[in-house]
Amino acid sequence: MSEIPIEDIQGDILTSYRFPKDVEHFHIFHIEDVEKFRAALHELLDEAHRGHASAKDVSNVREKLLTWDKRSGRMSHSFFNIAFSKEGIDVLGLEHKDLDDKHFRNGQFADATTVLGDPFVEKDGKILPDWEDKFVELELAHKIHGIILVAGEANSVQQHSKEIKQTLAGAASIVYYLEGATLGPKKPLRDQEHFGWRDGISQPFIEGYTTGTPEDGQTKVPPGVIIMGAKGDRKPRPEWALGGSFMVFRKLQQLVPEFHEFLYETGAKEVLVPKDREAAAKLFGSRLIGRWPSGTPLENNPINEPPVPPEKLNSFTYKKVKEPNCPYGAHIRKTNPRNSLDPGATESSSIVRAGIPYGEVVKPDSDEEKKHKTLIDRGLAFVAYQSAIENGFIVQQQAWANDPDFPKGKDRDPDATLPGFDAIIGQRAGKDRERAGIHGVRLPKDFVVPRAGAYFFVPSIPAMHKFFAKV
Repeated sequence: MSEIPIEDIQGDILTSYRFPKDVEHFHIFHIEDVEKFRAALHELLDEAHRGHASAKDVSNVREKLLTWDKRSGRMSHSFFNIAFSKEGIDVLGLEHKDLDDKHFRNGQFADATTVLGDPFVEKDGKILPDWEDKFVELELAHKIHGIILVAGEANSVQQHSKEIKQTLAGAASIVYYLEGATLGPKKPLRDQEHFGWRDGISQPFIEGYTTGTPEDGQTKVPPGVIIMGAKGDRKPRPEWALGGSFMVFRKLQQLVPEFHEFLYETGAKEVLVPKDREAAAKLFGSRLIGRWPSGTPLENNPINEPPVPPEKLNSFTYKKVKEPNCPYGAHIRKTNPRNSLDPGATESSSIVRAGIPYGEVVKPDSDEEKKHKTLIDRGLAFVAYQSAIENGFIVQQQAWANDPDFPKGKDRDPDATLPGFDAIIGQRAGKDRERAGIHGVRLPKDFVVPRAGAYFFVPSIPAMHKFFAKV
């Protein structure tokens, strides 16, 4: 399989070419008129040639941002990425079955209650995921045909989204919208998620595409793990799939006040030192996640939080001991087991994560903080890319995060306590989840709650010209 030029690959998919963004708009659309949509897509692709869509475009802007004089204000930039659901592919005259991915074929709506462990409800004799009513209605009516991501500097994105909607007028309707934003303009808030921990640290080094050299502890993967038709992708692909990738989209609500109250109350019982309750809550939370809020890995620093250079945040492996520095059930250990598995197992299940928080932060002295109860919707707009949903997202969610007996690998002491579920993203259809600890911690509720989700196919730019926008 030949190398696919970065000019052909849509932006946001590859590790070094994720969108640099302050905000991101998620426009889920329904195609109303196929021929008008093809014409609108042609128009959007013409715009793509002006530097708004490819991985190469992202690279060019990232270089400019490095030398941008911040005294001039924020540099204007925005990008977009277009992807299609199985229904959208079929409406445009292609066969989604040709992608040979059973999860894409079934859809996340079906996977939610059968594979992913999402909470469910019974309605009219049907088992349905307990998602937002509007999203459930769209899924039941097969109204979701695709998604357009628009990301970058806030004012630029606002204008770009407006122009895209004008281009789509009469061709497609926006049936669902979500707006994400980083939690602050500067580090460390810029990299944080709503619970207060630094996010997005572990990304795979994609051979032949990721710039520079691998950082210590960074997983190296062949490009075919992420890009269809690239070296390492073992499946035969139709021409229109070459250079493409699967996108997993999830709206994950975070119950922040409840989570912080749980850390405060339970940390005092779980953590023997320090005695200070705030410090105990911080350490307990770090044990659930596997990193300190700054991103410092617990495996190397189990008691305190020293500053660690960004390039060293992945510089660790897991040791075979009865009481590990990083608990077996910690979020980062469940979703990236590193040397816990045989060589190649972690690499083949790698994904590129490109999500962004949504919703307001919990304000100090607010009713939410005082009552320890979520009153405003907030969380993570989760986005992940891979060439096979089964090998990437499904393995990480179902086989790893949701399995209380994982990791089973060679580093786990046979006498160690059962790891338990991933306390952050592990799902058990709304039932209590347990994890290892001094007293055997039982989580009273899910602090991360799936509220919507879908699988999409992200075509290459040439494929969109030739197959999706053909007239």
